[in-house]
Amino acid sequence: MSHVEPLAPQGETLALQAIDPLDFGYLEALPRQRAGQGRLHLGHALGYTAGGGPDRPALLFVHGAHHGAWCFSAYLAFFDALGIPAAALDLRGHGGLPQDAAFCRQGVAAMAEDVAAACALLGPRVVPVGHSAGALVAAFAAMRQPIAGLGLLAPSPPGNLPQAARVEAVFDGSPLPVPPLAAAQARYLDEAAPRDVRRFYARLCPESPALMNDRYGLRVPIDPRRIAVPGFCLAAGRDSPRTHPPGQDRAVAAFFGFRFAELPEAPHCCMLARDWSASARYIAAWYSSVFHGTA
Repeated sequence: MSHVEPLAPQGETLALQAIDPLDFGYLEALPRQRAGQGRLHLGHALGYTAGGGPDRPALLFVHGAHHGAWCFSAYLAFFDALGIPAAALDLRGHGGLPQDAAFCRQGVAAMAEDVAAACALLGPRVVPVGHSAGALVAAFAAMRQPIAGLGLLAPSPPGNLPQAARVEAVFDGSPLPVPPLAAAQARYLDEAAPRDVRRFYARLCPESPALMNDRYGLRVPIDPRRIAVPGFCLAAGRDSPRTHPPGQDRAVAAFFGFRFAELPEAPHCCMLARDWSASARYIAAWYSSVFHGTA
């Protein structure tokens, strides 16, 4: 997928139809920048080299467990087309980055260092948008890094959320393997009419058990008083009740004082759904309402 020109209103529908969320070529063609032990992929709408700072708040997408920045390829094409500055981050050990001997011990706090490094590159007016475990990582970083806003997609809950669901811990002696294909499709995409997901599945990577147990064991409290920015929490209506029991995502939004919305037909990975643009449109509408007229 080549560079996307800014969308005119009449061309928006046609341009969106041309974006396949399971085609990751758009992100692969973007410039990259080291960010801590992670890697930052810079959308064209940023219009600058990292270190200079965008002229409007930049969205920073942070992936969840087993994924990488590649899962936001369609989002970056979408926001480039709208002229909204955006970037996506590979956390350490993800997106093809090496997993060294220390990877198994890299939990939320360690991976939040990569988010902080990416924010420092993009400037103080950054809006991290974290998905799943990446939402917990982004929130942890937000307590320690100046930001302009915060977005949570199908979020892993703060450890001090009273309604949070605890999940059985995983073995911490080695990286957690990628789920089998059928299990991964059910967990992340959950579609009645299966697509060819081999490109998606081939990019999933083993995960740090420290990260998973931070989330499953509710080991990471968040102080929302240290995140005094506007934000949103977007729930996936077809998410797993094991990790997202009814009411939990709404409780996360209330915990932070953020706007809440649910996409009833969205799977856990809303950015990879057939109707991926529904979540992208929500983010764009929230961004416009909060930063309208920002120069």
